[in-house]
Amino acid sequence: MIKLIVSDLDGTLLSKFKSVSKENQEAIQEAQKQGIIVAFATGRGYDSTHQFAKMFDFAKYNGYLVTNNGQRVIDVKNDETTINGYISIEEAQSVLSFAQKHNLQLVLDSDQGFAFYTPKNLRIYRDIYRLLITVLPIFRPILNRIHVFTLFGFLKHHQVKIINTAEDITHPYDKMGLAHTKASLDRSFEELFEQFDGKLEVMRVGEMWIDVSPKGLTKVVGIRQIMAKHGIQDDEVLVMGDSDNDITMLAAFPYGVAMGNANENARKAAKLSTKANYEHGVAHAIRTYALKK
Repeated sequence: MIKLIVSDLDGTLLSKFKSVSKENQEAIQEAQKQGIIVAFATGRGYDSTHQFAKMFDFAKYNGYLVTNNGQRVIDVKNDETTINGYISIEEAQSVLSFAQKHNLQLVLDSDQGFAFYTPKNLRIYRDIYRLLITVLPIFRPILNRIHVFTLFGFLKHHQVKIINTAEDITHPYDKMGLAHTKASLDRSFEELFEQFDGKLEVMRVGEMWIDVSPKGLTKVVGIRQIMAKHGIQDDEVLVMGDSDNDITMLAAFPYGVAMGNANENARKAAKLSTKANYEHGVAHAIRTYALKK
């Protein structure tokens, strides 16, 4: 019997336009009413995740957020946060050096807000995006659907620090992200992985995005902390995901379910599959494997 449901957000629970379908919402709510704990495990930080905890009333139903790929576990009901590690100043500076060498955008996330480094070849797009959303915020939804402008969505946050040199990195970070066009990331990913193998967790989570997390921290770390708290076994957990930062959790549990739109690595790691995110695959998996008939 399933006692814990864990869903990734982007590419899994959420649609292309970052919304939750009625079908997915109803299936999750039905699971909660049957006493099943629900957690969202994501590469996102708390700022862009907490609205989903409110949507599903996690405070009432004892829900959890596993953010930054396992770096933090948030017990919403009890307002408790477990921090599992940080990227050190020196490690962050090394990743910045790599970003500068390969002309990649770098986004850094911490309690003190976002920081970012933008290479010269992207600054014109960044400045256009910032100008338009400041003067005419009505354009933001339109810009966010244009390929290159999706790199700058973090500029909506008020606390954003510009990084130009290693000396601008003055404290540890929760997580980092490297972003650029698919072609640019394709050219640099192998070198990035080799350079930081054994030092940091490097995961390609989209055509235009690479996650960099503290060494040893994956979503499984956070999930197992929730399991230990509630005495839940491996065969009582249903997990759903679509990308490289979901691989460890898809492989770890018997009910590891890859989305129909999952990449090849995620499909290989999972033992089960469901429909695509745009076909309400989360609802399909929950009704197939978790809900009492």
